[in-house]
Amino acid sequence: MIDIERIAPDAHQFLVYGEISRDDIAAFIAFAKAQVETGERSHALFDLTSLAGTPPLSAITLELANMGTLMKWVYRLDRIAVISDEAWLRAASRIESALLPGVSYAVYDADAADKARAWVLGKG
Repeated sequence: MIDIERIAPDAHQFLVYGEISRDDIAAFIAFAKAQVETGERSHALFDLTSLAGTPPLSAITLELANMGTLMKWVYRLDRIAVISDEAWLRAASRIESALLPGVSYAVYDADAADKARAWVLGKG
């Protein structure tokens, strides 16, 4: 499941928990498309602490088919914070950050979730 919540006029939180379905990815892509259409810059907080397993192949295929839109959205983000205690997710997030010039990216443990939120909101 992916819950998307506006946490400031220019920031959203993505709470990713349990298993992710193709419908979850479709809703996330629709959100990204809508954000690209606004042309506004923003910030994102991804909380992956309760993620269970990997998405099904149909969800991954849908994400790959829409990678252009997702990358346009990512490059409209100024700050991205990822919260996770999983070593592989933290490592993947750090690799991704190296591939995104111009985007400020930070990775936090679950016990530093408040710091991650403050950083995304420009308060930390």
